[in-house]
Amino acid sequence: MNTTIATILGIGVISFIKKKNGNKNQNLLSKLNSLKTLFVKAAQDQYDSWEQDESGYDHEVGYGGICHLIAEDIVDIITDHIPKVLCSTISSNFEQHVYVAVAIKRDDEWECYTVDIHHSFYETGGGFHWTKLPDVEFEESMVSIQSNEPENLFDEESIEWYIGEYDE
Repeated sequence: MNTTIATILGIGVISFIKKKNGNKNQNLLSKLNSLKTLFVKAAQDQYDSWEQDESGYDHEVGYGGICHLIAEDIVDIITDHIPKVLCSTISSNFEQHVYVAVAIKRDDEWECYTVDIHHSFYETGGGFHWTKLPDVEFEESMVSIQSNEPENLFDEESIEWYIGEYDE
């Protein structure tokens, strides 16, 4: 598998994957839904390794939360399992939270989604001070997959690169 990772200003880490599409009849949404178990496992692993002291400090994330770590793991899972996708972590404009955007273009049609396990399931707080909620067990029902448009989630440079790379 040949994977190129680029950092695009304002978007975060964008992963592009070059590989032939194994099953063109399966749409992106069904592929994402089939990965929910892996998303949940990755989130649970991040949560279980998050060790805050009595003041709320963790040696890896300081006083911050883990949504960015969960989102980065989800990007890795998607790009490892779904070929030819445009996939990135996104920082919300509405709250201190990081989630995932993923898109694919086939036959001049875009299919684009956000993927998220909202922070309210596993942490509380705001800004850069978050507290781990106790005894969280992640479930597939916590994974949100919402339809969107690529121009709402990716900058023009990323979309143009993707089209240049994969438009058939």
